[in-house]
Amino acid sequence: MENQVFCTPETTVYRQVKDELVVIQLESGKFFYFNPTTKEVLDYFKTPRSFGAFLIAAEATPTSERGVQLREFCRLLLENQLISEAESVSDSLVEAVKMSMPPSLIRRGEQTLDELTFLCP
Repeated sequence: MENQVFCTPETTVYRQVKDELVVIQLESGKFFYFNPTTKEVLDYFKTPRSFGAFLIAAEATPTSERGVQLREFCRLLLENQLISEAESVSDSLVEAVKMSMPPSLIRRGEQTLDELTFLCP
């Protein structure tokens, strides 16, 4: 995974609401609630970057507890199309990812946006 390049696609939108980060995947209509640290991860991948560069920026190694946790978290984001694989990479500008706590999923939305629109016109 260290050589994989990821980016946050335009179909992933997010906004901080109180003490949670609400993330919507526009193509699927699914929504997710994360802790606020997740914004740092999604912001980092606004520019296509490798997972290896992300680990360096997050001061983690592939085998450290933090590195393993970040790998699993990125897999979760990838599986839910909140990040996607990219072809090009911009690792020349590795900027620090300031995470006060590990990013984590709080809960998933159980309805699609269409269902929400129907319920709340």
